[in-house]
Amino acid sequence: MIGPTLIVLDGLHEISDQQEQNRILTTIADYFVQLPPNLRLLLTSQEGDMVTDVLGRVSQHCHIRHITFDTPGGESIEESMSRSLERLASKIPELEEKYSLEELQQSLMERSLGVQTWIDTLFRFLFYCHDHKESFPGTCDTLQKVLSTPVPLSKEDGMDNLYRVICSSLPYPTNLIRDLLFSSIHSIGTLSLSKAHRIISLACNLHDVVDLAHTKCPILEALQELGLMVGRGKADNGEDLFALNPAFRDFLTNQRRCHGTPFFVDPTGICKVATARVKVMNEELRRFLRKSGTRFFDMGILHRIVRCWVYGATLEAFILDYFFDWTQYLAKTKPSMVSVPMQVIFLQMLERWLDVHHRSSTSTYAFKRRLSRLISDVHIKLRLLPHAKMQIKSESGDK
Repeated sequence: MIGPTLIVLDGLHEISDQQEQNRILTTIADYFVQLPPNLRLLLTSQEGDMVTDVLGRVSQHCHIRHITFDTPGGESIEESMSRSLERLASKIPELEEKYSLEELQQSLMERSLGVQTWIDTLFRFLFYCHDHKESFPGTCDTLQKVLSTPVPLSKEDGMDNLYRVICSSLPYPTNLIRDLLFSSIHSIGTLSLSKAHRIISLACNLHDVVDLAHTKCPILEALQELGLMVGRGKADNGEDLFALNPAFRDFLTNQRRCHGTPFFVDPTGICKVATARVKVMNEELRRFLRKSGTRFFDMGILHRIVRCWVYGATLEAFILDYFFDWTQYLAKTKPSMVSVPMQVIFLQMLERWLDVHHRSSTSTYAFKRRLSRLISDVHIKLRLLPHAKMQIKSESGDK
């Protein structure tokens, strides 16, 4: 099948035979993560049932959303719109001075085409603009931008128009948002807070965008609050994991739909980017190794090499995880008579590995196997270094 395909499996929690229910769910848990990215599964469940229990074990691949209603029977789209507008007007008195709420509701309903996701996303954004008025555009101005969009001819057009308004209103540097979205799309499965921080902090020194303590990333927080980035469980170290909302991801990876924004990401371009980055890295490393016969390395050159890799955004998990971790350690560790030869060995190992990879196929499976062996070897040697426990100086301390 070509194109986005959603498979809905409803009522699995109602299967009376528990053994059969378990067999079906474990099969889904084992194999649905191997489906092509254009295929997605939507399963319904109830709190505490076997669906939640089995699929919770692969939570990094699932987005679990609890759906509740304010009234026992739920509410209509019109009721949801009216309630949200009244709540917005109670926070922003000037809204009723500029618009008739009845006419405003009618105009917004025409643009939503009855899509609840459109309404939810719009009001998330309007409330977020109000709560962050010091950096985001004014709520009334944002609402006017939404009203200035044409009445859509399809539900997809309606969501695209809303996404364009949001993308044009984000108050952060375009290149930082692009790097974050690019990395989220091309990373394996999820994006952690520390990954988001690395991408941005390496791109520039905007510490007002990403704090030095690595405890927050306002761009990621904004996307999460708007429902454009969703939680995907936790990593082994307890860190929260995130992934793009599938609808927003589809928008970003479709050039026609994303037209008019600077955030289009070509999902097929990863191999081209990876190949280009490997070539650059090879050339940098060769020049670097030819000069590494002396006792001390030129840390500026090594840091630039690292940046070349990180700006590739991803060679699967390689750039954002293992390579960055141990190379950053080597780049910031003060060279000694013991660590310098070891650094040369590591870089030579990496160079040989890159040579092999550059001539080989781009098989992801083979790539992971080779990477796993390399990283295992590197981490064993790092633990043996006498300076492995020394404190790493901060960026400001190094300057």
